[in-house]
Amino acid sequence: MERLREAARAALAAGAPSSAAELLGRALREPPPAEERAALLVELGRAEAAAGDAGAPERLREAVTLTAEPGLRAERLRDLGQLLYLTGQPAEAASAFERGLADLAQAGDPDPSLRAELQAGWLTVARIVVPLRARAAELMHEIAERPPDPDTYGERALLAQLAGQLTFEGEPRERALELARLALGDGDLIRAETSDGLSWVAAMGALGWGDDFEAYEAAQEIALEDARRRGSVIGFATASYGNSFSNYYRGRLLDAIADAQQAIAAEREGWQHFLPAARAQLAWALIERGELDAAAAELRRARDDATWERSSMQALVLEAEARVHLARGHPDRALEAALEAGRVFDEAGILNPSIRPWRAGAAVAAAQLGERERAEELIADGLERARRYGAPRPIGVALVALGLVRGDGSGLESLEEAVGVLAASPARIEHARALVLHGAALRRARRVAPARDVLRRGLDQCADLGALALERLAAGELRAAGARLRRRRISGAEALTPSELRVAELAARCMSNREVAEALFVSLRTVETHLTHVYRKLEIDSRSGLAAALGRSASRPPSVPAS
Repeated sequence: MERLREAARAALAAGAPSSAAELLGRALREPPPAEERAALLVELGRAEAAAGDAGAPERLREAVTLTAEPGLRAERLRDLGQLLYLTGQPAEAASAFERGLADLAQAGDPDPSLRAELQAGWLTVARIVVPLRARAAELMHEIAERPPDPDTYGERALLAQLAGQLTFEGEPRERALELARLALGDGDLIRAETSDGLSWVAAMGALGWGDDFEAYEAAQEIALEDARRRGSVIGFATASYGNSFSNYYRGRLLDAIADAQQAIAAEREGWQHFLPAARAQLAWALIERGELDAAAAELRRARDDATWERSSMQALVLEAEARVHLARGHPDRALEAALEAGRVFDEAGILNPSIRPWRAGAAVAAAQLGERERAEELIADGLERARRYGAPRPIGVALVALGLVRGDGSGLESLEEAVGVLAASPARIEHARALVLHGAALRRARRVAPARDVLRRGLDQCADLGALALERLAAGELRAAGARLRRRRISGAEALTPSELRVAELAARCMSNREVAEALFVSLRTVETHLTHVYRKLEIDSRSGLAAALGRSASRPPSVPAS
């Protein structure tokens, strides 16, 4: 049994959790001595969790049952709570963390760091479990009065949760950003709890919603590397979901789609952590690509999942549905979905317009329905909250909506301001949207020359980002302004699906098919199939031509006005 456990530890160190789980399962059948069984079950549960085995929580439940010493039982309840949350059982996870805190108190509270870890785990879960939200907010405010120093993992975890809570409440972003950076350190929090953990994600939320994409993406790279090194399906899915967020706003839409799809694919391995949010983010990117039916299908899948139906993540799904309805020309349905999203966000205590831009969509929908006064009230409230929070992106989004609500005249001023504000934001997709809508408003105001200039800039940026829906709008507005456009043929890299492009880019770096499969947590057969399609679409016959083919496609000039 000991040799099997040693071999399993070596397999885990080599990033092969499935092999480790197989070895530990064999050790469990020896069977182990009674006093060793609980420890072996913990090792097996952790390995199965990393490998994406849905039965992992049962191993930890049995280990908890077999553990008599309260302090050690608290430690195992911490691991159980984390795993239950990641596999879509938030209420049970909260109960595990609470039981762990009670056991630690019974043991005389010998480990303050473990207590902080249990508190941080409970706070992570409690903020999305309706009956626990008020208690969670109250505890966070108590911690905020005397925030801990980042000396231990548990203290870093609490700082991360505090940063997340301040972000949810829409407080001026500087404090939350400071706490998030302090919690993450130089990747210390991620290394302490691994990419399978809970608290690093809260700190990442503060960075992402606060527009600090540089720090966000640096930490994301650490999380991805950790997941790949350990072979963790769960960690890779969570990190892929996080990458989808920044890639969407950066305007790397194909990457955003590929990342979201990779996260969602881990559902079959037991990943549930951010599944509804991942589907909503995938829908955002598909909407920008003009693929409304595909976006709607993803959102239906999220709505049909009863696991998270009362979670704040469902508000993201509703807000994305409002975007689809607006794009399809159904403002009545868009307004209904946006208002429902607002109700769910309010119930969850999420007040930050960076997370909840539902007022922008609701205001535009109300204006299209002729409810101008209601639209003005909605967007004025949203803009005030955005300015208080201070991140450029939500301010720009609110200004764009205000410009659309007010139309020509004062609306033009709001759109022009939005262009300037968003130019200072990392959110290139929102800057492109502001350019196109500002140019369209200028064209309607018969200011043709400046309209052409702004629309050209918007069109170039949309083509660069692959924002096909906005690109079509910009091209139509330019034609209406009297400009002629060169027809652009979709070919080369642009003809690849997001997953094909991801595989092609890795293969072009001289990675073998097996290395690509391991990096993307897919089968070797999947990589081979994608490359077959890539070669056909790029009109090459081997991977030696990939770099040149992808390079030529990337350097092809976008569609621009001929005059």
